[in-house]
Amino acid sequence: MMSNQQLASEINEAEVSMIILPKESYSEQIINLMKVVTENYLKICYITINKSCATLTKEFEKHQIDTTKLVFIDASPGDHKKRAQKGKYVFIESAGNLTQISIEFSKFLNMMKINNSIFDSIDMLKFYVDWKTIIRFVHEIISRVRTSGSRIILITSSEEESLEITRDLYIFVDRIINLAKNSV
Repeated sequence: MMSNQQLASEINEAEVSMIILPKESYSEQIINLMKVVTENYLKICYITINKSCATLTKEFEKHQIDTTKLVFIDASPGDHKKRAQKGKYVFIESAGNLTQISIEFSKFLNMMKINNSIFDSIDMLKFYVDWKTIIRFVHEIISRVRTSGSRIILITSSEEESLEITRDLYIFVDRIINLAKNSV
């Protein structure tokens, strides 16, 4: 298992990282990753497809993660009509609305001078759009990150079907960090 210091070093050496997480300990690994990222960066954009930003914020605070450093783009399933756009939280109706995710990400990236971003998780987009669309979208996001001088961490799981996206996107990333045991 990689230490937090090693993980921080790996992340800091690349503008664009892809981290493969084991499905068995996915949530625990996200908590650990966020501890590392919040200790090393001041302004972080968390794009979530899996859990709502409210759930994530509670989990992060429970583990003493500094949520004041975070802004969220929440494209998780749920009743977004009850949610309002509030400063550090932006809600997207559907994870399939990649255009809206891209627009909101660009706003945060440019206006707030984001140091690092987490996209949790790229492979979940497969339930909303096709692979080619995902690849174009990720390439566009990566280009914006590189142009801004920021960084991004793309999260994917170690499930066999998720590894397809990893194989297709590896040419766009600077570093793949495999925290899962038997994958890729």
